[in-house]
Amino acid sequence: MPMAGLLKGLVRQLEQFRVQQQASKMPPKGK
Repeated sequence: MPMAGLLKGLVRQLEQFRVQQQASKMPPKGK
């Protein structure tokens, strides 16, 4: 059952999206 893998991928995508949103909100200052 590839359900676990699918869920993992979805979570990863969501995390990336969140990181991108945060980066667009406040640009990184050397972090």
